[in-house]
Amino acid sequence: GSHSGPRGGGGAATTKRPRRGSVPSAGVERQRVRLRAERVAIPEALFRPADHGLEHQAGLPELVKQAIFAVGSEEVWRMHFGTVVLCGALARLPGLKQRLVRELRQLLPARWPVRVVMEEEPELSVWRGAAALAREPGIQERYGFITREAWDAHKAKTSSGSSVGVGG
Repeated sequence: GSHSGPRGGGGAATTKRPRRGSVPSAGVERQRVRLRAERVAIPEALFRPADHGLEHQAGLPELVKQAIFAVGSEEVWRMHFGTVVLCGALARLPGLKQRLVRELRQLLPARWPVRVVMEEEPELSVWRGAAALAREPGIQERYGFITREAWDAHKAKTSSGSSVGVGG
């Protein structure tokens, strides 16, 4: 393939050009980072951390397996397991979902279903889940959540800028 940059090799090269269609803020320089070998190395580290100097860290498939087995007995695993939800921006890594399915299939008993799902915008999954939870009846009282208005009123009552507990 073609290589750009002064050395023509791998590594990250930066340029100080604004993104196409973006307007740089006054006094702010935009940077672009080109990833070459890192495009493979970074995702690979999620699966094989030991190959990248992280000797005592489990990879993503092993972490998912540990989380499943931490739930309790095999009866509980079978009742509740079957779908893994990928969320966060890293879920967008090309091929992540397919590879996780393949590696989980090798780690888990053959009789267990393995399905990995991801929203169209996985970087918003956690926020959406938290927002749905916050709308549940009684959840705010149960966990001591307060509204933005109550927080603002509390801040207005406190005279110092220090952190002060709410509700006590």
